[in-house]
Amino acid sequence: MEPASQNVAYLFRQLPGVITVEPFRTAFVRLSFGHQKRQIVIQGLPARSLHNRVLNETSHVLDLPSDGLVVSAKLAELLGARVGEDLVVEVLEGKRPTRLIRLAGLAEDFAGVAAYMDMNGLNRLLGEGDIISGASFRVDGSSWNEFLLALKGIPRVSWVAIKESLRENFRSTTAASIGLIQKIYMVFAVIVAFGVVYNNTRISLAERGRELATLRVIGFSRFEVGAVLVTELVILALMAVPLGLLFGTGLAKAILHAVNTETVRLPLILTTNNYAVAVLVVLVASTFSGLSVLRKLHQLDLVGVLKAPE
Repeated sequence: MEPASQNVAYLFRQLPGVITVEPFRTAFVRLSFGHQKRQIVIQGLPARSLHNRVLNETSHVLDLPSDGLVVSAKLAELLGARVGEDLVVEVLEGKRPTRLIRLAGLAEDFAGVAAYMDMNGLNRLLGEGDIISGASFRVDGSSWNEFLLALKGIPRVSWVAIKESLRENFRSTTAASIGLIQKIYMVFAVIVAFGVVYNNTRISLAERGRELATLRVIGFSRFEVGAVLVTELVILALMAVPLGLLFGTGLAKAILHAVNTETVRLPLILTTNNYAVAVLVVLVASTFSGLSVLRKLHQLDLVGVLKAPE
């Protein structure tokens, strides 16, 4: 309900099934740099937290310094501050001190913006002694129900957040919506790829119908005439696929950059599977397009070629 002495952490360790406990401290502050200001919550964590790790852009764990502040890279961008510069921190609770604190590092996160400090350093800033706002737990699954019942019996506990439940809710809502959108895009991608390849092949057949019919007249089989069209189709596909992959990569970067907001940010993660699926879509579309056009080779006007004066 309210900040309490760190001694509460020792009581938390006595709860059923608790394996590890990490206390934390939170404080509402106003961060300022130049003319830019943001009201956020500073999260005071152990210097080497295992339950709530602070990661940089390369996904390496950051050790929280005792005398500095680590903020979201997006928050630093909004404030216009760089690592090594001093931020004005105005505490909005308790004794309301105002201090200059060095920006010691940037964290990479994907929802909202945040600021982190070593818990002992935050307590020194607040000037209220060794105080905690809550704790995170690692719990033995076999004692999960007993653990929750014990928490319900503690009047000072105001809320409980279960990470596994949060993940499941995300998968059943946001992730499911993203998956549906991906499937829709995949269907459109197949249709567009098929249409483009089929259209180009039909145009080539229409423009070169007379030459292809001439080949049939002079003795080429339908298979050999079709090989001419297929070879052209393969060459065009081999030229188009690398260019398409480069263009698609650039388009993905541009789209994610456009949605890189203070509220949510999405990482660009491209794997060999992404590129393999894109190439597979083009190959499948090209194959079916080629087969559809090759079936029309029997409609070549062989009689018209024989009657031609040249």
